[in-house]
Amino acid sequence: MKLSFTPKKILVLLLVFLIPGVLPAKNQPTVIKKQYKFKISPRGEKTFKIEVPEGAKKIRAVVSSHTEMINLDIFGPTHHRLSHTSTWSYMSNWRKPLSASVSVTSNNMQSYGTWEVKVTGAVHVNEVKNVKNITGVLTIYIESEDSKVKNNKVFAPTTSSLPIKKEFKFHIPPRGEKTFKIEVPEGAKKIRAVVSSHTEMINLDIFGPTHHRLSHTSTWSYMSNWRKPLSASVSITSNNMQSYGFWEVKVTGAVHVNEVKNVKNITGILTVYVE
Repeated sequence: MKLSFTPKKILVLLLVFLIPGVLPAKNQPTVIKKQYKFKISPRGEKTFKIEVPEGAKKIRAVVSSHTEMINLDIFGPTHHRLSHTSTWSYMSNWRKPLSASVSVTSNNMQSYGTWEVKVTGAVHVNEVKNVKNITGVLTIYIESEDSKVKNNKVFAPTTSSLPIKKEFKFHIPPRGEKTFKIEVPEGAKKIRAVVSSHTEMINLDIFGPTHHRLSHTSTWSYMSNWRKPLSASVSITSNNMQSYGFWEVKVTGAVHVNEVKNVKNITGILTVYVE
């Protein structure tokens, strides 16, 4: 059958495709926004840890309202620097917002996970004595697709009021493990993890923002008294290993290898306190 198109039919087809609302709907991007006020010394630095979820496509950092010259860097989950920009390149125009961005891809250096954005003071060495500090606002945007975003709940404000208490029920194999990510805000002094109501022997570990294990305890040390709550704690300090940022608490099953066949799983409650 031969199709024929008159000028009238062509006009109708054009209207169908051009009138707003008639075209097929496209997925609208989701933008997760986090904003931080910062204060650093003239040549000092401040690092902000950002959890980039699965499905993210791009991370963008913008510094605004800065009182002196600065550098801005973005580091991926493998700690490689992926973007660098500086107000020095703006010279007389340095007071305008400074921006840096990186695409999120499937390779390890740019995949989802914990990223870092660093702001560094770039006051000239001859002027440091005349500048007390640098203040400004860092805004981070993470662009994602609605249908693919996962784990948005990890985006808790770093300005959370202290103390913080988080409770998790866990269910692991007799020799399995489960890791819980905790955001420790600036100003916190201590993180404490307590496991209770556990049905079998376990190990409890706390890891700092640099992924070093800072505390370890086990129900094995309790022997016949292992059903009592198990606790581990670490002080929050200014060194990188124990500073604010994303920490991890890991619960590991410690059922004896000869008894694994008799144990289906281990359940319990993990309570994390940030004070």
